[in-house]
Amino acid sequence: MTTIEPQSPMAVANYVIEHAHKHNQVITNLHLQKILYFLQAATLVKFESPIIKGDFSKWNYGPVMSEVYSAYKDYGSSPIDDFAPNIDINNGNWTINEPQKIDTKIFADTNIKSFIDNTISKLLSMNAWKLVDLTHEQDLWKKEEAKIVHHSANDYSNSEIKQYFEKNSKYRIWE
Repeated sequence: MTTIEPQSPMAVANYVIEHAHKHNQVITNLHLQKILYFLQAATLVKFESPIIKGDFSKWNYGPVMSEVYSAYKDYGSSPIDDFAPNIDINNGNWTINEPQKIDTKIFADTNIKSFIDNTISKLLSMNAWKLVDLTHEQDLWKKEEAKIVHHSANDYSNSEIKQYFEKNSKYRIWE
């Protein structure tokens, strides 16, 4: 089976944003967060490996990749129109680097690139609030709702996301 080398959350987020802009589609931070979550689920089910390194947090509006949220939070509910700065701070010196990008080696298998691009396109076509509602319907979120409201819920693990979506095909909205 083909597997995917997990990428940094910012690299995948920037890839999704770039995809949206190339297709003249608007993307907000809320929409981006839900797309990242469903994209992670899709790659876990299809390739048995995550596309994003790290775990999603359980927040009031559903799954969130905290690093990405923080990078784009200044947009509020407005469309994201540019990549977040990629700043390194070393011994008090600031260096501004190019935005993080996906390692294109993961696209050596054209089936992976096609699957990821098609999944992103499908998710971009869905309303962000519809995606929020779908995450709230899932037992992964519902069973933790009281803890989520009090900011004490554990993060989603990739294994629980994979198992949930394998057993609950109605939430495989990318298919």
